[in-house]
Amino acid sequence: MTSVLICLSFLFNLKENYYMLKKFLITLLIILLILIFLSFIYFFRTESGQLKLAKMYYHGDLLSQNYYKANKIFSDLSNQENNEAQFYLGKMYYQGNGVRQDYLKASEYYRKSAINGNTEAQTYLGYLYYRGEGVEYNVDIAKDWLGKACDNGNQNACDSYSNINQYGRL
Repeated sequence: MTSVLICLSFLFNLKENYYMLKKFLITLLIILLILIFLSFIYFFRTESGQLKLAKMYYHGDLLSQNYYKANKIFSDLSNQENNEAQFYLGKMYYQGNGVRQDYLKASEYYRKSAINGNTEAQTYLGYLYYRGEGVEYNVDIAKDWLGKACDNGNQNACDSYSNINQYGRL
């Protein structure tokens, strides 16, 4: 009889330990989820996190596409001289995504971004000068911007620069 009582008490302790372990693991999981959530909040408060969030809104990646929210975030970052945000604003105004299409504003944002070293913006600004969209048509200035972008490693700009020199067109 005592052996049965010992076995029952052992099983009872196992059952009690199992529930304690389960409760501990659930608490640990909740703490881990809270930490992950807080790290996302922190990330999206940084400049790179804000840029990532704006791109997600712009492209509709993981979030519903929302040009208004993208524009708001890109504008805030542009005021902080973020050249990628400036490039995206230029793209939004050039294509008329969420804003009234405006080549002049597109050229202004592309110029800010290009001056701050964005090779895509340098390329697009070169295209604007070549086409005379938002700026006065000027092949020499177009070649200057395409040349800068090419020197900075943008292959599309190199190809365009070469085409203008060889064939007189893009």
